[in-house]
Amino acid sequence: STFETSNRTMIIIVLVSIVGQYGLEIHEERGAGTELACYGAFLLVMGGVVLHAVRSLEEAEAYKKAFGVAFAKCAEGIVPDSDRLGPRPLSNPYLVQADNASVDFYMAEAARLYEAFQRDVLDVLSDAADPTGEVITVLSNLKQRERVEQKMRLDYNGVAAKVKDYLRATFVVTSFEELRRVWAAVEQLTTQGKLDVLSIKNRFRAGPTSMGYRDINLNVGYAGHVCEIQIQLAAMLEIKQDMHAVYNLLRSLDLDKDVEEEITLADLAAACSPATRVALGVLRFCIAAMASLISGCYVVFGVVNDTGELRWLGAVALLALRDLIRQIATTYAAAPRLKRTIIVMVVVMVWLVQGLVVGPMLAHPRAKGTVLLTLLSLIFVWPPLMIAYAWTTAPSADEARLPIKHSRIALLYHKFFGLNGKYFALKVQVSQMMSVVLQAWTKLPLLGAFVSVHPRLGPVSDIGYVEYYDKGGSPSAPIFWTILAALIVNAIYPMVLLVQRDAFWNRRAVAVVDGMLDLIFGQVFFFTMLLNGMFSAALPTTPIAMLSLFYPTIHVVFCACAIEEAAADLKARKRRRESATARKRGESSFSRSESMVSSRTSMAVTGRVRKTDALPLWKGLRFGAVALGAVAVALFALCHDRYPLLAAIPGPCAPCICNDARVLTGCPYHAELKESFLWIGERGVTAVEKGAFKGNEGAGFIHLYGNELETLPAGVFDDLQSPFSIVLDHNRLTELPPDLFNKLGSLLLLSLDYNRLTEVPPGLFDNLGSLLALFLNHNNITVLTPGLFDDLQSMFTLILNNNNITNLSPGLFDELGGSLQFLFLGHNNVAELPAGVFDRLKHLEGLALNDNRIDTLPPEIFRGLKRAVAIDISSNNISRIDAGTFAVRTNPNLAYVSLAHNAIRSAELEGSFSNALEHLWLTGSNLTCAELAGAEGLLPRGADCTQEVACGGMWGVAPLGNGICDAVFDSQYDTQECLWDAGDCEDTHRT
Repeated sequence: STFETSNRTMIIIVLVSIVGQYGLEIHEERGAGTELACYGAFLLVMGGVVLHAVRSLEEAEAYKKAFGVAFAKCAEGIVPDSDRLGPRPLSNPYLVQADNASVDFYMAEAARLYEAFQRDVLDVLSDAADPTGEVITVLSNLKQRERVEQKMRLDYNGVAAKVKDYLRATFVVTSFEELRRVWAAVEQLTTQGKLDVLSIKNRFRAGPTSMGYRDINLNVGYAGHVCEIQIQLAAMLEIKQDMHAVYNLLRSLDLDKDVEEEITLADLAAACSPATRVALGVLRFCIAAMASLISGCYVVFGVVNDTGELRWLGAVALLALRDLIRQIATTYAAAPRLKRTIIVMVVVMVWLVQGLVVGPMLAHPRAKGTVLLTLLSLIFVWPPLMIAYAWTTAPSADEARLPIKHSRIALLYHKFFGLNGKYFALKVQVSQMMSVVLQAWTKLPLLGAFVSVHPRLGPVSDIGYVEYYDKGGSPSAPIFWTILAALIVNAIYPMVLLVQRDAFWNRRAVAVVDGMLDLIFGQVFFFTMLLNGMFSAALPTTPIAMLSLFYPTIHVVFCACAIEEAAADLKARKRRRESATARKRGESSFSRSESMVSSRTSMAVTGRVRKTDALPLWKGLRFGAVALGAVAVALFALCHDRYPLLAAIPGPCAPCICNDARVLTGCPYHAELKESFLWIGERGVTAVEKGAFKGNEGAGFIHLYGNELETLPAGVFDDLQSPFSIVLDHNRLTELPPDLFNKLGSLLLLSLDYNRLTEVPPGLFDNLGSLLALFLNHNNITVLTPGLFDDLQSMFTLILNNNNITNLSPGLFDELGGSLQFLFLGHNNVAELPAGVFDRLKHLEGLALNDNRIDTLPPEIFRGLKRAVAIDISSNNISRIDAGTFAVRTNPNLAYVSLAHNAIRSAELEGSFSNALEHLWLTGSNLTCAELAGAEGLLPRGADCTQEVACGGMWGVAPLGNGICDAVFDSQYDTQECLWDAGDCEDTHRT
């Protein structure tokens, strides 16, 4: 596909990205071993072969410069296009041999005339031009049959009569003076009637060949046979002999012909009809917006996660966006202001599309920290950088008028496999078969697994929070059927369009359909995976999966380029053909027949494809049958155990797999999708087999709530590489292995609420240095062993409510002091608080000790809580509050305090509360708000006090002012009693 365009930047970006990614994948999978060494050796060999081929083809450019120097030296002092450079060119594009006979006939005739031609023509010319026989060299021979057949096949569509040099000769001269003498002798023979000059190609006057070579080529008639006489300069012939190997290679590939009219970027813009230009613009916009998003994800995820293999693949988007801006710049090159206006509008729309896709993800509850940085970068950093590059490299009005320089490899590709090429039908069959197989075998099983795992889909904001397996949301099956329908169309359209003779349907329609299918294959799958949180599937790094994503994305760009170049090529050929026809009116009907011109010129003039270039019907049917067979094999072989051949995954643990005893054995469908979220909640799972998560190494969120688990085997989570959250709520867990979580260093949240744990084994939380939140609500825990939390140095929230904890050991929370902000110990049986137990919690903002059996608060028990905002000691047995329990000096930020439901008989509260105090609850405490309000200095100005009600939220007043609407979890917080969650809830959350 890279040869659809000659842009070397595009080719380098594509090849480096693909080749480099393969190498990284081998390195990650196999390490720096034999496989990587073999891959490197393969690249070296292939690189050497390709480099040799390219250099052999491009070596002609060096000779081209040498030819120019030699010509300039020989023609020094001669006015360009003057008669001193030889005769004027004489064009005869319809010149052919007589009789329209076979190769054997013409070769026999040439052999019969050879001696006479030598005697009557060549010897006469030589004697007249060089009487001494010492200056001019005369060479003559018969054309070899192998070369005749090659030329017929490549140039003349098998017509033997079009070969005009069965009998040929060469005059080698050293100067233009000698050249003029040879030409004078030719004219003399013509005057005598012994020779008839039929055509003249004088490249000394009309310009060189594509390789820079110059000579005179005369087609002359002798005894009814068309012969060829060349007149060559010795200086140029000497260089030509040095490049004999290169010349033979180029000639064998038919790249040695005259340079045709060169196409400019402006020609590309003008070649297509307005409707086609609009269609190409829309196609380019869609793929540019998609490529921008895909590449942005690769780059930003690579930078944020320091993943090299993701980072550099983003460069591919530059191809699409630059191509889009190039079309605008060349189409409106004559109107700079309009051009700039349209470019601004288009790039803003690309930016908005990216924002509309990524923007909703900002509302996701987990869009914080690194995730938030990634999303913001995708919107505000990556698009401007890419747009700036594409804009600055857009061609100017002057550049749009410059000819497009094609390499000889690109010329070779265009001649044989381009949109107007001779073997275009063959290329389409090969490329579309590859596309069908690639897309069917990579996307159908993944989408089948996706529909099986996610039969219904909800909004982006619910990802990871709400499961839409069998209720709610919208069905996901249409996504699968869209891709399957596109594959069927992909398998059928070549056999329908390539058999047509009309050039529009046979060529341009094929390219348009190809581009639209590529757009569907790329966008539908990518956005399905991206918007459902399956980033690994949306942004693959394995070679085949990556190729299935980038091949259609890149190919759309090249299809658009190919349509433009083909239209410009046909337009130029038609113009040349019409010009030649105007000069040669009156020629025989045979000489004007379609068989006398090239396939591309014929297509340009007639608007039809030659029968030999159109795909035969039987071959079209063969392609369709094979392609549909490949789709069917992929469907039945790879989807036999999933949607659509399996309506639903059997078993109570679906979409995961359990045995008859409801023991979880694995989640293979999630593994194929590289699913981040494993929803295995409320499935009645009784146990989890060790190794059940093998294959799901990339899973980040494990939901095992609402099952019947009593224990878990040691090492069951060891296969998880970087999990973020494990939820084991509402099970029957009574014990856990001490090292159950020890290999989960990346874990951020662990929830064990509503189980039957009586103890937490020492070492259970070792090595969980990244854990931010630990939930142990509603268990039967009685003792927290010293050192239990020592490794949780990133802990943000620790919830131990509703247990049977009777005491807290000194130093239990000391190692949490650098991070812990919320500690919940409500609804336990704690009777005594050790002095200094909270002293190290210098970042703590909320402390809940409500509903315990505490009867005494040690002096200055809260002195270490300098950032405390809310403290709840309600519903205890506290009878006395000593001076210094709360103090302006030690608790300057204290805003919410609940003393409710304590039988307080004595309270020394002078100087306890700073001006930060907002509310004090005294309900059922034997204290009244009037007493405190009347006492000087007890309540700061503006502080509220309540003695009729108390905040009944599940965590007490401790989370008030935490910036989170806690009513999402407990609607009681969004009431007046809880101060509308201290203002953290929007009106829409209020009950």
